[in-house]
Amino acid sequence: MELKASQLKGACREQRRMFTKLFGKSVNVTVKSALQFFDKFDWDWAAEHLLPAPAWAGYLKVIAPALAEYLKVRAPALAEYEKVTDPAWAEYLKVRAPALAEYLKVRDQAWAKYQKVIDQAWAEYEKVEAPALAEYEKVRAPARDEYLKVRATALAEYQKVTAPALAEYLKVRDQAWAGYLKVIAPDLAEYEKVTDPAWAEYLKVRDQALAEYKKIQAMTFAKLYNKSHKNH
Repeated sequence: MELKASQLKGACREQRRMFTKLFGKSVNVTVKSALQFFDKFDWDWAAEHLLPAPAWAGYLKVIAPALAEYLKVRAPALAEYEKVTDPAWAEYLKVRAPALAEYLKVRDQAWAKYQKVIDQAWAEYEKVEAPALAEYEKVRAPARDEYLKVRATALAEYQKVTAPALAEYLKVRDQAWAGYLKVIAPDLAEYEKVTDPAWAEYLKVRDQALAEYKKIQAMTFAKLYNKSHKNH
């Protein structure tokens, strides 16, 4: 049975684009075509929005055990991955902690120094700006241009004073961050050396199980879509 692109108005943009890219304006839904593109579409959305209520209920009934099987297969693989990675992560955090503490210490000291400069500069700015604002409020319109002139001058002076302080803070912070990354690099590399194979193995098991699950979703949708439309 035919499925038109116009029926996908409620789907996300990526799914609509994928449909148009693969099929154009429409496609004849078959089990074969659904299985061919099993990993391209959100079959749950399709079933919920493109099937009548009884067929949608039937879809959920069929895929429930398939989902349970997928989760059953994935669980031990995830547990094995966590068994390998949890101790490695704990060790990495243990080694990283002093380096991170040192970075934060240097950064915070630099920030405090910068904050001290900008607080003083802001106080000076307000000191200059306040009388000008008071005079402006007193005279209003004629004094507006003069107030803006004084304020702009004071603000420029504030920025002139604070810019070097900000540059110095960023310099110290970035140097500290670079030093932190240099310190933790060997330990991060060791962590990844331990965990990457475990993650790859988990993904292999998970993706195989997920592919089987999605094939069941695709096949079930195609069967029920055809069945429900033949009855109309």
